[in-house]
Amino acid sequence: MAHQQPKPERSVVFLAVTLEESGLLGSKYYVAHPTFPLDKIAGVINIDAMSVAGRAKDVTVTGFGSSELEDILKPLAAAQDRTPHGATSEQSGGYFPTDHFNFAKAGVPALYADGGEDLREGGVEAGRKAAADYGANRYHGPKDD
Repeated sequence: MAHQQPKPERSVVFLAVTLEESGLLGSKYYVAHPTFPLDKIAGVINIDAMSVAGRAKDVTVTGFGSSELEDILKPLAAAQDRTPHGATSEQSGGYFPTDHFNFAKAGVPALYADGGEDLREGGVEAGRKAAADYGANRYHGPKDD
């Protein structure tokens, strides 16, 4: 991004928060003590969970329909021949128990999307199998980072 031409029209900030599993405490703290005014933040993109299962034909959006940032995501996904849709896994827990939610509650547009489950190699069945394995063997455990 440092060498991107043209330069972004806005500043881009990467924020790494912790203590999600303890009640979203890191993001809660930042929202209460921001280094940039919250009304100047154009949006938050949560990249907490990226696909480790391979390339997908879709993009899974947790809390699909909850953010105007999806309007930006749709053409970007289409350019990659991908389709955004809502999370189907009960493991996802919905829009609320993730760090972007504290920003959304404070009025900052927030999006939480991950790699999708319709894998280019193996389809939906392989994607769901990989998601189940992740949920059973790594989610919120030592191998989750």
